[in-house]
This record gives sequence, C-alpha cells and structure tokens, in this order.
Amino acid sequence: MVNEPPNGSHSPDPVGQRFRIGPIPLDPSIWIYTTVSLMALLVVYDGWSELEGVGGIVLVVVGPTLALAVAHVFADFVGHVIHGSRPTDALLLRDLAFNFWQYLMVAGAALATLFVSSVILLQPPSESIRFMLVGATVSLTAWGGIAGWRGGYRGVWLVAAALFGLLVGFLVFGFQILLKPH
Repeated sequence: MVNEPPNGSHSPDPVGQRFRIGPIPLDPSIWIYTTVSLMALLVVYDGWSELEGVGGIVLVVVGPTLALAVAHVFADFVGHVIHGSRPTDALLLRDLAFNFWQYLMVAGAALATLFVSSVILLQPPSESIRFMLVGATVSLTAWGGIAGWRGGYRGVWLVAAALFGLLVGFLVFGFQILLKPH
C-alpha cells in the first residue's frame, strides 16, 4: 500500500509518549543506534596519531554524530512526506527537531565521559577513548536492563536482558580486537 507509515530508523513515537528519565523524554532507539555507531567509529578510526589530543577526539565524535542526526531526521521527514503518514505541521517539525537534539545529546554524553577521563583523571587520549568505549558499553547494558524492566522481566530474565546490552557492547569491542590486534 502506498500510504503505509514510513519504516524509519526508529518507531514513530510522539514526544509525549516516549520513555522518560525524570522530566526528559527519550527515544531509546536513537540512543542505542547512536551509541553503537559512535563505538564503531571510535574502534575503526585509524587517524588518532594525526589528531591534536582531546580536541581531535571531540571533532571525531561530534562530526559523524551531527551527520548521523541530519541523515536520520531528514530520512524520517522524507518518509513521512512520501508516505503521507503525518502532515507536515508544527508537531512533526517539533518531533524531528527533538530527535535531532537527542542524537547530539548522545555525543554530549560521550564528551562528558571524555572530559572525566582526560581532564579529571588526566588519561592520555588512547586511554580516554577506551574509557568512552567502556562508558558506552555500560550505557547499552543499562538500556537492556531498562527494556527488560519495562517489559516485565524480573530476576534472571532481567539480568539476561541487561547482559544482552553488554553483549552488544562486547561485540563492538570484538571488532577492535579483529581490526587492531596490537
């Protein structure tokens, strides 16, 4: 059918119905996609020696995250317009703008981790990148646990849901071992 809703990168979920942490509504799929994408970027990027310390890491995190945000929001907009699933109105534009900022908030979380590692703990850039990867893996584990809890899992099944998020993080770490075995 021509007017089916777009099958975008994440489910079309109105801002008011999203998962909330305190007063802040979040779309977990945006956080998970962006976290895994940033982890993969940090693992496969090979030009660290050419960058100027922490400032270079900031550029490597912010640039691709900004591109990811623009691409996803534009794709969602185009999907809604082509399929006619939602009128192009202020509510759609608000939802798209909010999604755009969520992608950048993930970059902000990564940069906060970088700040703690490099400025407070005085770690060199290579260790700061590892610290960021560990922080991202903890985030994925938390999202798995949150999903399990909200899905009604308890006990061993809740732990399994959280461990699935941990497994996703370890999978990206595995790419680092395969690609850069030194």
